[in-house]
Amino acid sequence: MHLKSSGINRLVCTNRTFEKAEELASRFDAVARPFEELGELIAAADVVITSTGAQRPILSRSAFETAMRKRPNRPMFVIDIAVPRDVAADAGEIENLFLYDIDDLQHVVDENLGRRLQEAERGDAIVAEEAAGFKQVLESFTLVPLIKSLRERMDQMRKSEFDSFLAQHPELTPEQREQFDQCTKAMLAKWLHQPIVELKARGAVDREQAKMIASMFGLPESALPQAPLYVVPKAGEA
Repeated sequence: MHLKSSGINRLVCTNRTFEKAEELASRFDAVARPFEELGELIAAADVVITSTGAQRPILSRSAFETAMRKRPNRPMFVIDIAVPRDVAADAGEIENLFLYDIDDLQHVVDENLGRRLQEAERGDAIVAEEAAGFKQVLESFTLVPLIKSLRERMDQMRKSEFDSFLAQHPELTPEQREQFDQCTKAMLAKWLHQPIVELKARGAVDREQAKMIASMFGLPESALPQAPLYVVPKAGEA
């Protein structure tokens, strides 16, 4: 039962028919008490839940005023889920008494439902955003061989030119050679940065576009995309 899991350690049930109170108590690990003790039971309770089939309120404002005088400075929560009401409406005006009827509870349910719907809409937006991002990642995999081949091709050219430079300058010390090597690597990285960014931004290209890019940089056939160019179709495109 939710009350038990919320930390309420003692439940008391009462009914005009004591046998019914006992039956209810047995279902919820509670204690059954005679209906004649209702006034004392209310005064001792922090939470009162009532639901009978009575056609008019059975708990008046005065009954709660008497109970509250016996428990100064202790709040009481009264939950009336009967239709019609078991508790007089003006009982909610008593200080430190918090009365909730079926309409109040429905309002809470509606608010919670509204929040859940908003969360669901946000969840849908997040899923759509992540799916789009995942689609872009998958599509970018088709360009991985192209980008890898471009880097390898440019680094081969760098090494070839650097080796020629070193052959022309045998006077350079190992430290100087290392400095020049690092400098050429940094220059190549900066030069390749923008072309690679542009390739990744495309997300996916068709085979003719890939051939054109490979031809521009003198890349081999193995650099062309091998995977499907559009792996995750957009809604309505499948």
